[in-house]
Order: sequence, then structure tokens, then C-alpha cells
Amino acid sequence: MKTYLFLEGRKDGSEMTIRSFFFLRSARAALRYQLGFYGGFQQITENLITREMERWETSHKYFSVAEIQTHFWMFSLWALIKRYLSWQNLNERKNGTTGSLWRYGRCWLRRPYEQSKKHRSINLEWSFFGSYRWIGAEFGLFGGDSDRDIKFAVGLGFASVYLTFEHFLPKQYAYPRHSWEHETGISFFEDLFQIKLHYAGDDCHSCKGWKGWHKAWFLSDVFLGRARWDVQQIGAPFTTELVMTEGHHWVQIALEETTYTRPRWFKRSQRSWNITIEKGIPVPGKGENSWDCDDDAIFGLSCPATTTDPQEALNALRASVERTRQRYGGKNWQPAETVAA
Repeated sequence: MKTYLFLEGRKDGSEMTIRSFFFLRSARAALRYQLGFYGGFQQITENLITREMERWETSHKYFSVAEIQTHFWMFSLWALIKRYLSWQNLNERKNGTTGSLWRYGRCWLRRPYEQSKKHRSINLEWSFFGSYRWIGAEFGLFGGDSDRDIKFAVGLGFASVYLTFEHFLPKQYAYPRHSWEHETGISFFEDLFQIKLHYAGDDCHSCKGWKGWHKAWFLSDVFLGRARWDVQQIGAPFTTELVMTEGHHWVQIALEETTYTRPRWFKRSQRSWNITIEKGIPVPGKGENSWDCDDDAIFGLSCPATTTDPQEALNALRASVERTRQRYGGKNWQPAETVAA
């Protein structure tokens, strides 16, 4: 079995890149791509090194295709795997380190761009004992950025696997005919059981043709009855002020009790503070998108009530404001305008 190398490097020996191929035409295709990208190379037909089949060079750089013997097959196989297969470790921990790739990761199998005009790829993603645990199987069409992907997904509770074939569907089935993924399958996640048949969802406004069928049940509603909750206000709401470094903010506080009931389950109640700030308390924007870079404001907050003292609500509001300011603006962040007392 013969293997072919495509070599790219400097003539002084300071730099060299080697790519391995099982077929001569693939090695020459990589050579032609690089020649077209750089240009200005001259073909050399004399003084070729041993087993060198083609050589192009300038005064400083060279490209060549050479043949290697069968006893290098392990080296060439690993080079082939690295050329066509890419992988990524998604197992990121809270302390900034990464765990095992086999616990949570993904890989891509695709031809290099210089050898393929369709840019197709096969993607595999896996997760074991992750936070998103579901049971079922799903099949999807018209997904991805190109609306031409085919997806298979399997969930076992403790593990989930996703296999995607990117750019495999014909272009005539992509946008504008389909602009959203159509899913078929059965899934169970937490309390929700779903059945989908070629279902595109309510967000596929521009999809043409049948948007599919979908049915979902919350198992707690099926066995215990549909949940119902009633909110009652305890006493009259009152207005007070929250003192911050930039001034005083007037807030309205109300104590409420919410009662949750089900026809075939016990009743439970919870008290909470409902806080309203008419003019808002300034906080920095998140800065995660182009529309949330400017300063923002907090206009309301709900929090559990363990006492009837309104100071508990004010402390929760102050802690929320300070936490948001420090997270998105730093310890010394201050609003641009002060508030008059």
C-alpha cells in the first residue's frame, strides 16, 4: 500500500508542514489549491529528491508531493485522521478547568475545503450525566444555519447523543421554503411528555407546506389535576424609600400570599414581597448583545417573605441592585445621574 505526502516549507529548513493522503490525486489537489492561493511558484523538473513526484518552488519556499513506503502506514493513518476529523472538549468546570472529553464533547468529520465545494460534515455530540437529562428519540430535517441539516438524537436519561449531517439536503429544500427545523419523535423531559410529527413550532412563520403536528402533556396535570393558584394581598401596599449611594428611590411594597392547589394533591401556600419602582433603579447593561450595552434599570422585584417586616423586602432589593452593578459594571460603578432626596 502506497501513501503520499504533501510537503510545504521553507528552503532553509526552518519550517515544514506535512499532510498525508492515501490517494495521489488528493495530494495533488492539495498542491494545486496552495499554488492557486499563493501564486508565483515555478515547477522544477531537475534534481528531484528521492521519491519526489512533483515540486514547485520560489527562492524561499517550496511545495512538493512525495511517495512513502508501507511501513509508515501508522503515521499516515494518524495524519489522515487529524486532517479529516476535529474534536472539542465541552466539559468545562466552574473553576475554569476542563474535565474528560468522553464525558461531554463533540467531533466533526469533513473533507478539507480545498477538496470539497459542498462543505458537508458529519457531527457527533455526546453528554454523560449532564444537567440536561431526557429520554426519547428525535429526527430532524431542515435544521442548522443552512436549513439543510439532518439530525438524529437519542436520550437515555443518563446520556444523550446527537448525530448531525450538515449541508446534506438539496438546496431547493432550504430557505425560503424551510427556515426552521422540523422534528419527529417522542421525548420525556422532567415533567413534560411530547410527541412530534414533522413539527416546526410556532416560530416557523415563513415555512411553506405542512408545519407538522405536536402534542404535549404535563404528567403532573394528568395524574394530579391541573394546577391552580390564587393570589391574595395581605394589608394595603405602602410606599417607602430605598437609600442608595446616588440618592433615594421611592418604592412601593406589597405583601402577598399565593395558594397553589391541585384536585388530587395537597394545598400549599407561600408568602412573598412584591416590589415596584416606578422610575427604576439604574444598573449597568449586560453588554452581551448590541442592544443591551447601555445602562438599564430595575423596575420591580419579587422575593420570598419570611416575616412581615418590610425591611426584609428593602434588603433583598438592595442586595439585588448591588449584585447586578458589581457583576456587569464592577465594584465602583455609579449611575451617571444622582437622585434628589
